[in-house]
Amino acid sequence: MDKKRKIVRLSNSEIPEILRKPILLYNYEEVKSTVDNLSPLGIGLAVDKNAPIRVGDFFYLKYYGIESDIKCLCVYSEVDGEIRNIGAYFTEPEDQKIIMTHLFIQYEN
Repeated sequence: MDKKRKIVRLSNSEIPEILRKPILLYNYEEVKSTVDNLSPLGIGLAVDKNAPIRVGDFFYLKYYGIESDIKCLCVYSEVDGEIRNIGAYFTEPEDQKIIMTHLFIQYEN
């Protein structure tokens, strides 16, 4: 029997307000970004096409109202026109729990 894992991936309009506008920090510098999608395991972002973030790089997300910085590992980085699309996994189980808590609160309301 083939078991497939189903992951919920939310688009920007479905993401709770508190999680829509992270500050992306790469090498201690802020990189302008917008959230494309979010799941309990990771995030998809659009950044400037010249942003140096590549597959294998680590970066952090800071959120207002959340005291922890969320560590991410870039697993996808591709230029599309004037933007670079990146995808990253949350590396720490505690960070995944923070995201899940806010997603759960959103859907409980």
